[in-house]
Amino acid sequence: MNHIHGILSVSQDFIIVRFDSVFRGAEINAVFIKGVFQISDSYTKIGSGDRYGLMEITGADKDHITMDNSVSVDLSAGNTVDLMGNLKIIVADDSNFLRFALSAERTGTYEVRGTVFPITYEWTPLNFGLNIGGGGTSVGFYYDMDKGIGTEDMKAQISTTSDSIPAGNLIYSTSPQEINFADKDFGSYEVIGFMADKYFAGYNGNSVISGNKEISSIGSGQLQKVLLDDTDRRVVSEGGSLTLKDGYMIKINSVDVGAGPGQVWISLLKDGVEVDNSVVAGGENYIYSTKVGSVNDLPVIAIHFESVFRGAEMNAAFTKGVFQISTPITSVKSGDNYGLMEISSISSKGIEMDNPGSIGFSRGSTFELMGNIQFKVADSSDLRFYPFVEVTPDIIANQLVIDAPTRASAGDVIDIKVTAGGDVVEGASVVIGSGSALTDGNGILNYTLPRNLKGIYNITATKLGYENAARSIEIAAYVARTLSINAPLKANQFDNISILVQGFPHHNSGYILI
Repeated sequence: MNHIHGILSVSQDFIIVRFDSVFRGAEINAVFIKGVFQISDSYTKIGSGDRYGLMEITGADKDHITMDNSVSVDLSAGNTVDLMGNLKIIVADDSNFLRFALSAERTGTYEVRGTVFPITYEWTPLNFGLNIGGGGTSVGFYYDMDKGIGTEDMKAQISTTSDSIPAGNLIYSTSPQEINFADKDFGSYEVIGFMADKYFAGYNGNSVISGNKEISSIGSGQLQKVLLDDTDRRVVSEGGSLTLKDGYMIKINSVDVGAGPGQVWISLLKDGVEVDNSVVAGGENYIYSTKVGSVNDLPVIAIHFESVFRGAEMNAAFTKGVFQISTPITSVKSGDNYGLMEISSISSKGIEMDNPGSIGFSRGSTFELMGNIQFKVADSSDLRFYPFVEVTPDIIANQLVIDAPTRASAGDVIDIKVTAGGDVVEGASVVIGSGSALTDGNGILNYTLPRNLKGIYNITATKLGYENAARSIEIAAYVARTLSINAPLKANQFDNISILVQGFPHHNSGYILI
């Protein structure tokens, strides 16, 4: 065995390979490589004045790159601004109070992490979370930015010289908050963030769905997932169906307008088996209640039937407003263990947890804390760690993603593609300005931008059962594209003439010799 410890440097250090040893034997000759480093031989040139999205480089040297916004950034309520590269600014849909946050567009599997200890000893939705789609959709500690709702809190009571968190010194707390249904005619309900996820905590006195009766799920030691909560208008024809979550489906048996607002006879199916049927008048709500866990008569599905229509070619019901919670429950009782944490107290006011045993830190380790939350520890003698949630395509499978140009001109035809978890989404409603249309079977909408548009607009995508998506597009003013011809007014037969054809506004031109 010959041992070589050397470094091969190639092409101005674009590639560095460390050859650890060389082996020559009876059957094989080989080299053992330990360590490879490579950078691309293509590069991105940067210089003062270069523009990336809405940002412009104002200075670049060997130590720093500085940029500022070359144009005004619109922070209107509900706006999503493509700032530069994968960075976006998402503005809360709240006209009374300005809230906005940076967001990054990512695909595949990635981490959403909290601030590193010891920079902070406490994590909240403001330093452990990422808004991924607008409309209140977040990963990490639950936070609805549109409404400023999120109460999850975790504190580590340790010193920078510690090598573990003593029992009882990692304290987690969360409490329910009142939030409006997407359909405000339903009133409001209680929502809670728990282990970096959103849960239904109960109905309050302002919940029309519960008949303005308080029903506390959390007070009964259980939580349910919020499966659907939207206010999109939908048309369901006679004989057709509306697919919900958890195997539920609404079937329209018959439509009979009759006198007044008209009525519709519906059936509710669970995994293909009818569990309820009812006659609902236009303008009324259909509500399905059942026993969930230890709570009797808990409303789990609510649908607002806006109107009923009977015509020569179609009979249909128009729905606006769908709300659904899960029937499987998450137990939240004192003494319940979740990973390394245990519920120490539980009431209708909230949940508290701590670590019943010591949590040790091993250099370079990654370990599960509770639910989707993990800890990552630095491979260093100095204690550094952070909490994180690993985002996989499965976690965001119902999060819509929009792929569209960031710039175009009014009058252009643009392709807008909508996907979720990497799969195309057919029938997603896409809105730009006051115009809207649905994606086709390939998840694509070929959309002609109206000629009267100019400025920065939001493209939004919605579909029942999916989290909404939004992104911005900068639309230049419409300019008519015309061709002009420059040619002799007269010519003799068999003469060679030149004809110049020019395009406007791109000034493309070409000669034809005849």
